[in-house]
Amino acid sequence: MLLLIHPDRPWPRETLERIWDYVRRGGALLVAADTAVRSGDAKSSFNEVLEPLSMRVCFDSAVARTANWEQAYQLASHPASFGLNDLRNPFGMLMGSSLRAGWATRPILAGRWGWSEPGGSAVAGFSGYNAGERLGDLLLAAEQPFGRGRVAVLGETTPLHNETLAAGYPFVGRLLC
Repeated sequence: MLLLIHPDRPWPRETLERIWDYVRRGGALLVAADTAVRSGDAKSSFNEVLEPLSMRVCFDSAVARTANWEQAYQLASHPASFGLNDLRNPFGMLMGSSLRAGWATRPILAGRWGWSEPGGSAVAGFSGYNAGERLGDLLLAAEQPFGRGRVAVLGETTPLHNETLAAGYPFVGRLLC
């Protein structure tokens, strides 16, 4: 498995081709995004890797109405989330980006009762829901087949952090498998 954690530099075309070829031949790719960065030389580049797929990481912050999405997850029928419940945030999600998915995408995890704060700066502070922002259920993790392989995307990197792995290891472990 290839794990990309919030890439923030442009990708050389040859590198992208090698990644896509690896997945097409049966490899697995896990992209852990976060709220998008657009500052100076740094610019989030996870959507470049997702170019041949029908899923994209949105330039937003997925904001939960509940504390850290606790008891607000909608679990999909997926091996990474099967049998887990949404008590005590076993998925480790806090506030990353939401995902936009096309027809070939398989949801892994959605957040209910949230909203999409435009831009990547909601972590720095926001006043709550504002009229016109996307309101409702937000896709937080998804997967899509690509050739003989598959690509999974997390809307944030928090599930991979030391502090959240203590509770979220069953979910993260399944994603890595």
